Amino acid sequence: MEPEENLLEGAKDLVEEYYRAQGGRPEKPQRGKRKSMTGPKQTTEKSEPKRRRKSRAEAATETPDEDDDLPNWVPRSKNWENEVQSVDTILRDAETSTLIAYLHWKNGKKSKVSLETCYEKCPRKMLKFYEEHLVFKEG
Repeated sequence: MEPEENLLEGAKDLVEEYYRAQGGRPEKPQRGKRKSMTGPKQTTEKSEPKRRRKSRAEAATETPDEDDDLPNWVPRSKNWENEVQSVDTILRDAETSTLIAYLHWKNGKKSKVSLETCYEKCPRKMLKFYEEHLVFKEG
């Protein structure tokens, strides 16, 4: 018998003995959804409120005054043309003086996104919005 064969035979017995000492063979981890990191923390200390992260695409509700109440949501895709149902309105942000578009998504969600992002991700929806809001004046 070669030395490798002796090691293999003994290794199996050692592994079985180890599993018996540990209370059984461990199970393979189940692949599943990752746990959300957004849930409330279970701490007894009072902590400072989290600062809101500034992003180019922030969530909004039906009215611009309530945009702090909903979680942020935008698709991960590069092109939003097939995911945006419509551009609701465009307003100037009072704090930053930038233009913000309020989008309605086909999945029923609504969000607040910078105009630059809209031009990049859904230019045809922006063009449709502008065409629908054109007003011709007779002079």
